[in-house]
Amino acid sequence: MAKTLARSRAIQLRIEGKSVKEIARLLQVSTSSVSIWCRDIQLSSTQSEFLRLRQIASGFRGRQIGADVNRKKKQLRIEKARIYAATLWKQHGDDPLFLLGIGLYWGEGSKTDKLSFSNSDPAMVRFMMLWLQKYLGVSKSDFVARVYINNIHHKRATVVQQYWIHYLTLPERQFRSTCYIYSVPKKRYDNHDIYFGILALRVRRSTVLKYIVLALLARVKDVGVAQLVRAEHS
Repeated sequence: MAKTLARSRAIQLRIEGKSVKEIARLLQVSTSSVSIWCRDIQLSSTQSEFLRLRQIASGFRGRQIGADVNRKKKQLRIEKARIYAATLWKQHGDDPLFLLGIGLYWGEGSKTDKLSFSNSDPAMVRFMMLWLQKYLGVSKSDFVARVYINNIHHKRATVVQQYWIHYLTLPERQFRSTCYIYSVPKKRYDNHDIYFGILALRVRRSTVLKYIVLALLARVKDVGVAQLVRAEHS
């Protein structure tokens, strides 16, 4: 289309209330050219409002499409996780330590956020760290730890964190800043100096791993309930 003809057509389309992008698409020219050609044309309030509402509707459709794509991706990841969980169950379903780890995560692990486990029992936290390494292949460098202690132990914060660093054999760089719980204990316990708070252990980039663990939890629930029902009626 000749430039002069394209310019005249662009002006006419703009007067009719078309958007600059729409005109550029129809005439197969750049939006910058259309903007220059139509810069002196003022749309009516009705035309401007129509374009505004159409842009909102277009954005909403775009967000819907994006949400649908993300939903499908999530479902695909969940399905792959279920398949992998079934493989793990087939390999380790008779291993008491494997089942114990699932049970502990059922009680103390996060079910909604990233793969994470929190407890005040050092042995339990260490067990779960080793369990995640052994059965899910988590690299030790992917663990992130954070200590939660009551504010009355503020002066012991360094001692508490060093305790967890040595007990878990994790480098200090994998520990986040200590979080303080601001609540007043009703009484002072005798173990004040051997209190080491709660350790939250999280795994980086663990969305898929979380789906795997949740699939294992679902299997344990199904198998456990079925066995208890059979035992009740035997």
